[in-house]
Amino acid sequence: MTAEQMIGLALALIVMFIGAAGTLLPVIPGTPIIFAAALVHRLYFQEHGPDTWVLLILGLLAGFAFLLDYIAGMIGATGRFARVGRAD
Repeated sequence: MTAEQMIGLALALIVMFIGAAGTLLPVIPGTPIIFAAALVHRLYFQEHGPDTWVLLILGLLAGFAFLLDYIAGMIGATGRFARVGRAD
C-alpha cells in the first residue's frame, strides 16, 4: 500500500466517522456523507477502492434510510403527538 493510498483511506475513514456522528447529531447529515465518502474513494482510487457491489448496497441502504426518514416525519407530523394549532 502506497502512502497516497494510506492517506486516501485515512481521509475516507475520517469523513465516514463524521457521517456516523450524524446518526447522533441531527445537524450533520450522516447518510449522504458516508455514501459520498465511499463514492469519492472509489472514483479516486478506481480498482483499489470499494467494489461496485459495495457501492450499490450502500446506495440502496442510503435510499432506504431517506425513505424511512420521510415516512417517520409524515407519521410524526400527523400522529397523536403532533402539536399543530395547540399552544400549551
